[in-house]
Amino acid sequence: MKERIWLLDWLRGLAILLVVAFHVVFDLNHFYGWQYPRYDGLFWYLEGRIAAILFMGMVGVVSAIIARQQTAEKTLKVNIRRGIRLIGIALIITAFTWISFPESTIWFGILHLMGVSILLSIPLVRLKWINIALGILVISLGGTMEAITGTNLALLPLGITTSSFSSFDYYPLIPWMGVIIIGIGLGNIFYPKLLGRRAPNKMDRKMIILGKNSLWIYLLHQPVILLILWLILA
Repeated sequence: MKERIWLLDWLRGLAILLVVAFHVVFDLNHFYGWQYPRYDGLFWYLEGRIAAILFMGMVGVVSAIIARQQTAEKTLKVNIRRGIRLIGIALIITAFTWISFPESTIWFGILHLMGVSILLSIPLVRLKWINIALGILVISLGGTMEAITGTNLALLPLGITTSSFSSFDYYPLIPWMGVIIIGIGLGNIFYPKLLGRRAPNKMDRKMIILGKNSLWIYLLHQPVILLILWLILA
């Protein structure tokens, strides 16, 4: 990317802080039997969803910015590399959870969603309002897909699960790819306003550091949280 827009890193930093906070509560509930606060209570449910939506939206915005700053050929190469990288990491997570927690394996979590969505949305990276409309349409189909019960996990990426399906992390393409598509639309619409912003202040720079390292923090934060909780509560 020719010009890195610090506001996007700031938003990713905020999102990763929300994710870490949510997983502290989740781990206390799931592994240590704490009943309060509940990770599935209204506040923490919304907090976790907001974090996920921020990450998804930023994926779409970055796809749009890459398209604005690079040639079509370079944009294609960069987005293929982004998508394959995330899918590769996601498959490692699938393998790890399948071995460690087979009853709640992450077959199609948020990283799977992001990687596949980046590849599928390549033809859309330069569109504006069409993406907004398309994203809304995809989101609106979520309830329909959720109401369908499958006999196997073949259609899991599309939002069709079995009655016994369970996973620590599940974000199917329908409806969640809709958020990424809307992010692409918003990135194209607001791209000029994202340029030339004031320099970040000291507090902003700390959040930006988190944002720039959000993928590594996402991958490592759960083992770190579990270790700390074990040291304190075991």
